Amino acid sequence: MKKVFTDRKDQIATSLRVAKSISDLVGLLNQMQVWESEEHKAREFPVEPIKERALKYYLYAKKDRYTTFTIPKRTGGIREIKAPDRFLKLAQRYLNIALQCLYTPPEYVTGFVAGRSVIDNARFHTQKKYVYNIDLKDYFPSITFGRVYAVLTTLNHFGLNKEVARVIANIASDNGVLPQGAPTSPTLSNFVCIRLDRRLKWLAVQNKLSYSRYADDITFSSNENFLSEEFRKELIAIIESEGFEVKFEKERLQRYNVREEGKLIREQQRVTGLVVNEKVNVNRAYIKNLRAAINNWDQNGYESASEQLAYYYSREKGSLRSDSVPPLENYIAGKLEYLGMVRGKEDPVYRVMKLQFDELCELQEFAEQDFIEILELWETEGVKKAIDRFYNRKNIIIQGEE
Repeated sequence: MKKVFTDRKDQIATSLRVAKSISDLVGLLNQMQVWESEEHKAREFPVEPIKERALKYYLYAKKDRYTTFTIPKRTGGIREIKAPDRFLKLAQRYLNIALQCLYTPPEYVTGFVAGRSVIDNARFHTQKKYVYNIDLKDYFPSITFGRVYAVLTTLNHFGLNKEVARVIANIASDNGVLPQGAPTSPTLSNFVCIRLDRRLKWLAVQNKLSYSRYADDITFSSNENFLSEEFRKELIAIIESEGFEVKFEKERLQRYNVREEGKLIREQQRVTGLVVNEKVNVNRAYIKNLRAAINNWDQNGYESASEQLAYYYSREKGSLRSDSVPPLENYIAGKLEYLGMVRGKEDPVYRVMKLQFDELCELQEFAEQDFIEILELWETEGVKKAIDRFYNRKNIIIQGEE
């Protein structure tokens, strides 16, 4: 959340709680736009007022509010994404910020919370002998208009006016459920899960376990084998009583340094895609593939490495669309940034690969003609002029160019 809003967090929350009509809600959203535009007054920041009449139309319009498309999952199947149109996305963006001002989930809820990530989620479960994961089925589609409305009007965290809550639930829903792709869906899903999280946290406390949830991904861990049939039944009963279903095909128990039937079991334990056996880390394949991409560029050139990326990227992401493949430098930069987040920017593996990547980017931007011009400059005007040309080439306007 931007500073312009965090500085006014209490003011925004109070305005939302005392709002009694759609007019009050629209007034708040437009005021938030004004604050943001004033913060960016040094540069152009167009303000498109949210009109009450237009918002009312979206309360009842059932068509053309979203563009629906699907993306393949790496594990098979497809995921449906609904992108709101320009006006609805604008309203939902400011509405989402206002909702976030009302309530911040506890630390063990790590998904869709500013300043928290999959890394924070994984840290709850390092150096544990038993790590148990279970997923919620159809997470967003299982959260209905009625559940959102009930949470906003009945829980003490919110206590919104019923008419305002109805407008919010309607604006944030499509066909009666939260659409995956709307800015408001992640925040509202965490609101709906407040009681689920409390009950699962209490279950963890009773059994001396660590607990965390990242969106639909639920994890428990311990140094004792806690996964009895009784525990599973109680866990599933809580989840189902809170209006969710378990995706049993994603259920797994991961064991490390555990001896069973005379055998030492040392499985790789993963939480939200990260290895947690000893510390939070990426898996070996991640580093191997990243190093291979950088070395491929270094040894075989940019074009060849880009062609190989296109081949493997489409299979990694489950997409055959050529236009979905990012530029090679963007792909590597994203992978490196994630590695730095997980292992730290002082990690020697990260630093070596980052240095090699930066040098390749520098060479890629520095064309052969640039070298020729610098050598000629060195011969005709001396080394100092050549050095200046080298370090300032990006700022020099070549004669004849505008």
